[in-house]
Formats: sequence, structure tokens, C-alpha cells
Amino acid sequence: MADCLVIIDVQKGFLSKETDYIPNKIQQLLDFKKFDHIVGTKFINIEGSPYIKLKGWRGLIDEESRKVDPIVLANCEKIFIKTIYSCFDDKFEKYLIENNIDKLYFLGIDTDCCVLKSASDCFEKNISFEILINYCASNGGIQSHAAAITVMERIIGRQAINSKI
Repeated sequence: MADCLVIIDVQKGFLSKETDYIPNKIQQLLDFKKFDHIVGTKFINIEGSPYIKLKGWRGLIDEESRKVDPIVLANCEKIFIKTIYSCFDDKFEKYLIENNIDKLYFLGIDTDCCVLKSASDCFEKNISFEILINYCASNGGIQSHAAAITVMERIIGRQAINSKI
């Protein structure tokens, strides 16, 4: 069996003063710890999406804002395109099965959105996982990041939140 680091949505359109330190932290992690597999996700917002239709949010519509950070691209064996918060779809799940992956490590942007949703989906699929919380950030700032941790502790358990690495 194998493990897999999942780098969530480290893209130009999500990098801001609240999150721009994340790519370098990811590089430090990868210099320090080895994973059997490393994949990334790339969020794209499409016309008619609930983000546009229900929230009025038009971010990550254009190709420039969708660009995955070069550090992520250099280290990932695969990038999964997604149009929802979670990384879990048929292609992602097929990849896990084909590669005998039995443990996931999540990190990335935004703690309070895509990281939280991917982790909660993982929990409900009964797959072993950890959130490497020191490598996560939120565009909502530290308050949104902290709120996400509180919610994750409640819905998936404190044991899944790794603050030691």
C-alpha cells in the first residue's frame, strides 16, 4: 500500500497576501519528507457554476488565474482538474485504486473551503488521512483558517489534523 500527498489549489488566483507563503512551505516539506505519490488539484470556475450562479463569485474564470504554481507543477506526478470544492470525483478515486493508495495527506488553499471539503469527503469514504495544517492557508485570513480547524476537529476529529510536521 502507498500514501499520497494531495496539494490542493495552489494557483495564481488563490495566491494573495494571506496565502503567498504556501508554495515555499510546500517546497520545504518536500525537501524534508518523502511521499510515495504527490498529486495536485487545479480548480476552474466555469460559467453556470454554483460559485457564479449562487455566490456571484467570478474568480478563476480566466486561464492566467488558473495557473498552478511552478513549485507544485515541478513536484506533482498528476494534476486533477476540478470544478467543485472537493478533489473526490471518479478520476481521483480511480487513481487511488490503481496506485494502491491507502493514506492521503492534504494541504493547500483554502483551509476553510477546498481543504475542509476534501478532508470531510475522505472521512466519509473511510480512507485514512491527515491534514498537514501548517501547510494550509485561507484567503479569508487567519480567522477563516482557525474557524476551519475548529470545524474539522468537530466533523473529522482532532487526530486527523497534523500540526507537528
